[in-house]
Order: sequence, then C-alpha cells, then structure tokens
Amino acid sequence: MFTGLDAGSYQIAANNLGKSPEREEKYLYTDAILKNSLVVIANKDSDLPDNKVSYDELAGLTYIGSPNITYTTDIEQWNEANPDKQINIQYSEDDLAKQLQGIQDGGADYDFLVIDQPMFDGYYQPEFNFQIKEIKLVTERGNDLGLDSYFILPKSEKRLRDEINTTLHALVEDGTVKAIDEKYFGADYSPVFDETEAEQ
Repeated sequence: MFTGLDAGSYQIAANNLGKSPEREEKYLYTDAILKNSLVVIANKDSDLPDNKVSYDELAGLTYIGSPNITYTTDIEQWNEANPDKQINIQYSEDDLAKQLQGIQDGGADYDFLVIDQPMFDGYYQPEFNFQIKEIKLVTERGNDLGLDSYFILPKSEKRLRDEINTTLHALVEDGTVKAIDEKYFGADYSPVFDETEAEQ
C-alpha cells in the first residue's frame, strides 16, 4: 500500500490502518473512519481468561499480525513503552482466515491475534465456524480498548483528505454510519471526531 502511495499509483490506502509518529511525518490521515472494539483470538485450550484480557497479561506471548495494521502498530508502541513486558510479534502476510485456522489447529509458533469485533463476529466466525476463544481486549484499568482506523493519503492530497472528512462527518451526523453498523455488525462503531485533526 505505502509503496503505491509513494509512487503515485493511487491516492488512498485503506486497511484498518492506525497512526504512528513515523507515518504522520510522511502521510496525511483522514479523521477516524471506525471506532474499533477489539478482541483477542486464542486457541480454545489457551490459559488466557475467557472474558477479558489486557496487553499486560499478554506479555511474553507471541502475537501474529500483518505489518502496518492498527493492531500491530499498537502492540509495537506497547513494546516501546514497556520494555519489561514485551509481546513477541510474528509478522505475516498470510490471509487472516489462515492465521485464524492456525490458532484453532494449535501447534503454531504464535499464541494469539487481535481483530476488531465486528469483523470477527460479522464475517469470520459465521463464515468459518472456528472453534476458538474470543476475549475482549481491555486496558489495564479494565475499559474496552478501542482503536480508531483511518484512510491514509500522500501529503499532496490535502484537498481530497478534506473532502473525505467532510463526507465522513456528514454520514456520522445524519445517522447513516450508525444505521449501517447496526445492520451489518449489530452495534454502532461510529467514530468520535476531534475537530482539530482536519486542520492539520
């Protein structure tokens, strides 16, 4: 995605992308397009708790995930801030269904992955009927850990970014996003906007 943005092959990258200081120096972000509710997926025989888990409790285990996506970026940032509570990262370009299958089958060299709840409950679990453990990901204080996702554009596309933001705000404000979320995901994952972001 980023190679294509750099080359001018396309103007928007979209794949549950999160923010990092390095990316913000090089690219433009739209306002948030989705407020994720996250779950940890582990083997059904895992010793992890059944109801909720935090990064602190995942220290020492191995996470599998694609580079650049929101969850991987967040775990990288956790590791930077918590050198004594590292979560091992195994980067993979495998299809997410294959990663989930590896979790179910056991014996893989990774312990868990992170996925947004609407994607897992709305598509992967109904489609594949995995026999795996789904655990709510929370902060150390026990609150739901929700990470925003964004579209990313080249620095030269400020006008396009602003037009996207205008449309996103309109769709949230008139209830369109809520209606779509509730219809297809069973809950409202509308983003909450920081009005200062679009000015940057």
